[in-house]
Amino acid sequence: MILLPDDVSFLNLYFKEEEIGATTSGWLSFLNGQGHSPGPSARIGFGTINQGARVAVPGDQIFSGSYSDSNHGPYANGTANWAIPWDYSITGNVGSWHLITTVNMTASSTSTGRCTISKDGSGSFSKELNDPTSNW
Repeated sequence: MILLPDDVSFLNLYFKEEEIGATTSGWLSFLNGQGHSPGPSARIGFGTINQGARVAVPGDQIFSGSYSDSNHGPYANGTANWAIPWDYSITGNVGSWHLITTVNMTASSTSTGRCTISKDGSGSFSKELNDPTSNW
C-alpha cells in the first residue's frame, strides 16, 4: 500500500490499521460488528515524490470470509463496510499512535452468490458461487 501525500516523508515511522467492526445491510447483515482482523504494525519504507511512501504490511489481504446459504438463507443483495483507521507512530509504542486517514474496505453480495470486495482503491475482486477455490 502507498501512503500519501507524496511530498511528506514517512520513512521509518510505524504504520498500523486499527480493528473496526463492519456496518452491514441485506444478506451480509450477519457480519454486522465483525472485525476485519488487521495485521501487525509495520515500518514505513522508502517512497518517491511521485508515488508516496510504501508500506509492506505482512499478510495484508482482502478477505471477508467464506459463507454459505445453508447457514444464512438464500443468497441475496447485501453490503458490508469496514471504515478502517490508518495510524502512524514514531516509536510504535502503546499510546503513541496518530490517525493518518480512514480507508474503506467494502464487500457486496448478490442473489447468485457473487461476492465483490475492495479495499481503498485496490481494485475490485469478485468470485461467483461456483468459481473454483483460489489462494491469495
